[in-house]
Amino acid sequence: MTEKKLPLEVMMEHLTTAAQEAFLIEPYLDAVSIIFSWKTGNNDIPFGVMIGHDGTITSPASLLELAKQNVKMLKHQAEQLGQMFEYADTLAAELAQKIKTLKEESGDV
Repeated sequence: MTEKKLPLEVMMEHLTTAAQEAFLIEPYLDAVSIIFSWKTGNNDIPFGVMIGHDGTITSPASLLELAKQNVKMLKHQAEQLGQMFEYADTLAAELAQKIKTLKEESGDV
């Protein structure tokens, strides 16, 4: 009788297979990092997976290069978040102006 795998284990296997296939497609690809964003808030489940050509990343140079790429991604995400806050601020200002206009028109000011 085979033991049933947890959904997390199945997902990790799929991601590992996808990364290994990417290495076959692109020979210059050195490593892959996939970061998980969980809705559960549980800190005990994996944060992500890092896969090198030969499985586990053991080369300091590969790990450093992957870390540099992760920093680029974090900077991009921070910029996107900043743009979202700016957009929300613009919408809030427009809404405040509309409310003020409506109050003035109705004589509630």
